[in-house]
Amino acid sequence: MRSFSIRSLGCKVNQYEGQQIRQLLQDLGLAEVSSAKADLVILNCCSVTATASAKCRQYLSRTRRINPTALLVLCGCIPPVAERPKNSQHIRIIPSHQELASSLLQIVSRPTPALILGPAAGLPSPRVFSGHCKAFLKVQDGCDAGCSYCVVPAQRPVIYSKPIDQVLAEAKVLIEAGHREIVLTGVNLGAYGLQTTRHQGHNPQLTELICRLAELPGMSRLRLSSIDPSQVSRDLLAAMARYPNVMPHLHLPLQSGSDRILRLMGRRYQRSMFIEAVQMTRELLDRPAITTDVIIGFPGETEEDFRQTIDLASQVVFAKIHVFPYSVRPGTAASELPNPVSPAVVKQRCRLLNELQRELGRQYRAQFIGHDAQVLVETQGSRPTGLSERYFKVYIDQPCGPRLRCNQIVTARLIGHHADGLMGVASPIGDNCS
Repeated sequence: MRSFSIRSLGCKVNQYEGQQIRQLLQDLGLAEVSSAKADLVILNCCSVTATASAKCRQYLSRTRRINPTALLVLCGCIPPVAERPKNSQHIRIIPSHQELASSLLQIVSRPTPALILGPAAGLPSPRVFSGHCKAFLKVQDGCDAGCSYCVVPAQRPVIYSKPIDQVLAEAKVLIEAGHREIVLTGVNLGAYGLQTTRHQGHNPQLTELICRLAELPGMSRLRLSSIDPSQVSRDLLAAMARYPNVMPHLHLPLQSGSDRILRLMGRRYQRSMFIEAVQMTRELLDRPAITTDVIIGFPGETEEDFRQTIDLASQVVFAKIHVFPYSVRPGTAASELPNPVSPAVVKQRCRLLNELQRELGRQYRAQFIGHDAQVLVETQGSRPTGLSERYFKVYIDQPCGPRLRCNQIVTARLIGHHADGLMGVASPIGDNCS
């Protein structure tokens, strides 16, 4: 085989692992081309929702149509057995993360290159995230939390944390490659360094990791991808506040504002604990962005349960809410629960929460109008855009100075609302307009 194409669906962990696969195949001498021309087409799957599984099937069908001679490989979080294609002459399924590297080496008929393989799953660490200003850095894998709706513990049962020296070495390489922001990620980031993801409260290993990374020369911006509300601690927040290059942004998955639904979901916190985590975050960080995930239509969710979710969202004033309709996952405990919510009701509730989250996001961003933000430029053009420290989009006007470039951090004076973000006026850091 001489060429490959890869598509990664789903979360930041999958995006990171897709870069690992890309790095391995490039190190083996394969050229990356379009899926229509590749000898090997890899789909790094996500199966967290039925929609994600459907996207996998659609991509496979499209690839078979435009490139019938390619070998298709499915890896990542494979859809449940009932939803996945069968192994065939043209389709190979690699369900085990631990066997991914060795299986790919067999497929492309290459000897094991010991010098380029890492110790975790046999895949090399990415040396660059091509085409991205931000680089993801996966430091933890596996989950045993056992949320009733989730397939991840079945897909990733082995709990592993990358040694801190290895994390630091990988971060240095990414910084040297020019990445201005590194996003720490994991299946359960708050359990970094621990043998179980059921831990609650302070985790000194994660706090140490953040401090060591923040102190690396050239680390412009460090961001945490997501952390369980029960794992937020004063020590963690104090460490984030200590370093100006650690972004004041936490993604705290809520899933529901109803204690009854949270118990059915198997979540390890209650409504009051979530609010306490938010209050602690706002006490120790400067106007932090708090983003979240919410599942709508979990079995048995009543109008009162939904009202409690709306009430909590309004109380917190989330900077962003990712709204997901509940998706039945075969084999999970939730798939056996009675009292399903009708699709029409789920659709209506999703619409209402999305309307609220747009208003809450606008309300959160309004406090920064008239202030400066540091913006990482991610798109160019007549009106470049980028992300602020607090994760909202800034549409940039530049009245003078050299044209802004991607991967540049600029100071922008925020002047008003625009679309899903704020409008800003900026000049490159260090430049003077005359």
